[in-house]
Amino acid sequence: MGTTRRVVVMSLVAVGMVGCGTESPRKQVASLGEATLEQCPGGGVIVQVGEDDNGNGTLDAAEVDSTQPVCNGKDGANGKDGVDGLNGQDGVAGKDGANGTSTHISEYYRCSVFFGGIPLGLEYTQALFSSGDVMVTGAVLGSAVLGSDVETGAAVYQAGTLGAATGAIVLHHDYYGTASGGFWLLSLDRPSMVLTTRYEDSEYPGGFFTSPQPASNCTKIVVP
Repeated sequence: MGTTRRVVVMSLVAVGMVGCGTESPRKQVASLGEATLEQCPGGGVIVQVGEDDNGNGTLDAAEVDSTQPVCNGKDGANGKDGVDGLNGQDGVAGKDGANGTSTHISEYYRCSVFFGGIPLGLEYTQALFSSGDVMVTGAVLGSAVLGSDVETGAAVYQAGTLGAATGAIVLHHDYYGTASGGFWLLSLDRPSMVLTTRYEDSEYPGGFFTSPQPASNCTKIVVP
C-alpha cells in the first residue's frame, strides 16, 4: 500500500488583546521538505514553528522557535479482496499437430529344425513390420526330450540397420565337448525362406559348421 507524503505549510493566527488593544505576533509554521527515513521510517516532513515578529507573513530564520519532524501515520490494515471478475473469452484454438505414423506386422515367419543325430532342436520366428523394423526370437532345445534344457533369445532391428535384412540372432548353447562358449547363429533369407544355422565352437573340428535348412522347414504368414 502506498503512502501519501504531505508537505505542511500552515499559518496559525492567534489574535488577542495585549495592553491597550495591541495585536500579538502571528504564529507561523513552515515546511523545510521531507524528513529522512531515520527521522520518519514511514515518511514525513520537517517543520519550523515561530512568531512572525515583523509581520511580513514569512517565518524568518531569526523568528524560528523550534524545528521538528512531523511523520506520517502507519498504514492501515488491507481491505478485503474484491469479488473476482468474470472469466475472459477463450483464446483461439491452436493448429492440429501432424499425424503420427502407425506400424503393424506385415509378414510373420516361423522355422523349426531338428538335428536327430545330436539330438538338438532349434526354433526361430521373425516378425517383419510395415515400417521395415524386424523382431526376432529363437530357442535351442538341447536334449533328446525336446522342450527341456531350453535356451532362448530375442533381437530387434530398426529398418535399414545391419541385421534387419536377415533377422540374425545369436543363441548361447554349447552342445559340443566341454563348456567352451559354443553358440548358434540363425538367420533367414526371406525371399527363399531358407534358414541358415551356424554353430561355432573352438573345440569343434574346424571351429564351426553351417547347415542351410530347406524352405519346407519354415512357414510364412502375410498379414493384410
